[in-house]
Amino acid sequence: MSGVQVPAPLLFFIGIILRKTLIKRFKSFCLTNRLISPHDLIVVALSGGMDSMALLHAFLAIRQEFDLQIHALHVNHGIRGAEAERDEQMVRAHCQALSVPLIVRRIESLKKMDEQTLRNARYREFEAVLKDFPGAKLATAHTLDDNVETFLMRLAKGSSLKGLGGIPARRGLYIRPFLFLTRREVEAFVEENQIPFVKDSTNADVRYLRNRIRLRLMPAFMDVFGEAVLPSIAKSVEQLAEYYRLFEAESKKRFERLVKKEGASLLIDKADFNGLHPLYRRQILTYCVSAYYPLNYNLSERKAAVLETFARTAQTGARFSVIGDLILIKERKRLRFTREPERTKTVLELNKNGSVTFGEWEITIQEVEKRAIEFEDRASVEYICGDNLRFPLSVRRWQKGDRFYPLGLGKSKKLKDFFVDAKIDRFQKHNIPILLNGEEIVWLCGLRLDHRYRVTESCRSVFKLEIKKMENVLNEKNI
Repeated sequence: MSGVQVPAPLLFFIGIILRKTLIKRFKSFCLTNRLISPHDLIVVALSGGMDSMALLHAFLAIRQEFDLQIHALHVNHGIRGAEAERDEQMVRAHCQALSVPLIVRRIESLKKMDEQTLRNARYREFEAVLKDFPGAKLATAHTLDDNVETFLMRLAKGSSLKGLGGIPARRGLYIRPFLFLTRREVEAFVEENQIPFVKDSTNADVRYLRNRIRLRLMPAFMDVFGEAVLPSIAKSVEQLAEYYRLFEAESKKRFERLVKKEGASLLIDKADFNGLHPLYRRQILTYCVSAYYPLNYNLSERKAAVLETFARTAQTGARFSVIGDLILIKERKRLRFTREPERTKTVLELNKNGSVTFGEWEITIQEVEKRAIEFEDRASVEYICGDNLRFPLSVRRWQKGDRFYPLGLGKSKKLKDFFVDAKIDRFQKHNIPILLNGEEIVWLCGLRLDHRYRVTESCRSVFKLEIKKMENVLNEKNI
């Protein structure tokens, strides 16, 4: 037997010191980052795991001092069977023992089990609870380790500066009061205070990217650089976040100066816009989109770049379908963001052997010899029978009541139902070009051909259809 045995009373005393020290730092972090105010209602996202159970107890330790109302929220994803039921029962029993009001939300029928799907489902429940408790703040138990893991994940994926800024301590009504703590510090706090918790067996499943980072990459980092690597990387992450906040503040100044409101439209002077640095141009365009879709405006780097290129180079009168019914119109001296009224929905004509630009897509049709058909395993290319085509064809968006005959199905189907089955969300479906011959749908461009226009032995004429992303078109020519 080796090592020094510490008397039980001294262990108890050390535990008190650890608890007081952590709670003092916890309180300081909350106040410095303006996460809490007196009389707040705090809803703690309580999975039953070590971090969230520690967070609940940390809030209970300062509840009286700040006159806080503390509630807990448990989301049962319903994907781990008996283990998930065990977690819920433990959380119920513990909250009852602490006299903490508990909200339990159960998620049913998740078709996918990947990290993003689970996160999205969880946050939908968070949003629903926040609506039920106006003014409440929802606290999650993200730690410093989580922040570093997120940074490394985003760095490997080529994230933007905003993404490399890591997990913010506060985002709207969401607060992360444990971002200053390492997982080992949380573990020591839980152990010294004998806080019960459950272990999620999926945390050891290396099919999940975050688990591979946590179980494989982080130990290698600490083996090379020591445990100090966590606060070191966290410091860099915070500096990146500071730079982004500075950039965002400057972007908002330019947005307020350049963007004018006219009815339901936002207008930008083209000359002023073109004089900005490309980063400011993209940020201002993103802010414009956020004015119409505040919860869905996080444009990808690629789409923001395409939108910015369109705004600079498109010809006067050109239109860009941004998201849903939001369009960007290139006027003679201005850029105009507006919602497209139902009565003026864009309908474009596609002539024989011609092309048309629709939003971020270019659609072409070309007559070919029947013997030249080369069926490709690409949804972007289709061949159709041209015997009954009446040019010009038309291209427009989905409209309520649209039906077609999906190739291979053998019967008609509402486009609305087709989109649901194909898991195409309500924003995406408004941006999918639809090719029509008169009133008949020929092609859901890039998705499915209408059975009535398939090539058969009796076809006398054949046309090749192709759809390409505008990002490729912009590299070739001005539009």
